[in-house]
Amino acid sequence: MRRRNCYITIIICLLLLETGCFVSASKYRRDTDGLEKLAAKKTKEYNKLANEHEALVKENEKLEEENALLLSALDAKETTHSMIVADLTKDNKEIRDKNKILSSENADLREKIVKVSQKKKKEINALKTTYDILVDDMQEEIEEGKIRITQLEDEVSVSIVDKILFKSGEVKVKQAGRKILKRLGDILKKVKGKQIKIEGHTDNVPIGPDLRSKYASNWELSAARAINVAKYLRDEVGIDPSLLFAAAYSQYRPIASNRTETGRAKNRRIEIVLIPMDMEEVIEE
Repeated sequence: MRRRNCYITIIICLLLLETGCFVSASKYRRDTDGLEKLAAKKTKEYNKLANEHEALVKENEKLEEENALLLSALDAKETTHSMIVADLTKDNKEIRDKNKILSSENADLREKIVKVSQKKKKEINALKTTYDILVDDMQEEIEEGKIRITQLEDEVSVSIVDKILFKSGEVKVKQAGRKILKRLGDILKKVKGKQIKIEGHTDNVPIGPDLRSKYASNWELSAARAINVAKYLRDEVGIDPSLLFAAAYSQYRPIASNRTETGRAKNRRIEIVLIPMDMEEVIEE
């Protein structure tokens, strides 16, 4: 209040000094009233400006606080962004390193595949020669239906009907069968890089009473016949026994219907199959 009165007094004095004279009491009161009104107006304007200033100060403080929060959040995001960039950079480096390793491994694998493919091609060509020799040597037996020779890529199979090798119900190779096995074996033992599988097959007719004391089923019969053929190829032909193995399939891989005698005769057979060595060995070579 003192500040306001002082303000009014200063204004009155300034007005008196400006006019350079004194006025009458009534005029003085009028002037004083006018000045007081003016002072009140100015004071009101001042208070309004002061309130606005105070509001602006508070608003500024609020904005500064918000700005500080935004700066803090920005710093946090920049830190997070930097961490993400660092992680991505690390991940990208690891991916690049892995890609280099994979590329190198793929190159080695492609090289191995090419080598294996070339080796396979040579083996197939060599087997084709073996196939042709077998067909030429066994032409008579083939025409008579006693032997069937087939080639499937890197495998050659010689299928021999059982009556050529064995008497009915027996597992010992008969003399005529030995001659055929000798001819076959002399050709097969010249083939390199192949295993020789001897498969025993039968028809689906159960073992008769007379044979049950020796062979419980066709499985045992087919196994015994395959083993005896393998032994002959080892002992009489001189094929490396590490390349020979016998397999018994009994009646479970027929090549013809068992409903007819002709079909059953075809199913009773020995198959000698040239097959590749283990793939791991081929790759290592």
